[in-house]
Amino acid sequence: MSNIDSFTNSINNMLNTLTDNAYITSFCVLFFVTYGSFLGAGGKPPDTLILVFKNPIARILMLTLLAFLANRNIQISLGIALVFYLTQQYIFKQETFDQIKNLEKFQNMYYLESTKSDSKVKSESN
Repeated sequence: MSNIDSFTNSINNMLNTLTDNAYITSFCVLFFVTYGSFLGAGGKPPDTLILVFKNPIARILMLTLLAFLANRNIQISLGIALVFYLTQQYIFKQETFDQIKNLEKFQNMYYLESTKSDSKVKSESN
């Protein structure tokens, strides 16, 4: 049990060092607000970020980090929550759009096939 305690303590000390530094905190707030504004304005996140947010383990880690930082600094927590939400919305919207495009392709193929068979039936009946 002491290995887990020492690991937890080392992570806690590292995160405390990061959240206690005013420069790092200010940079994080500025980054998250700027990037969140970019996503909110309709920007496309990088493909690697999309892959990360599709991974359920990464989602759990992000929410865990958010919960930890909520106790330490509300500004950073809100920035992370904003980026997380907007990235999830983009991924959902893109997947839905891709599914609609695939459905339209299928419908067009089906329509073309049905019109070909209808024209064959009409030409054979004449």
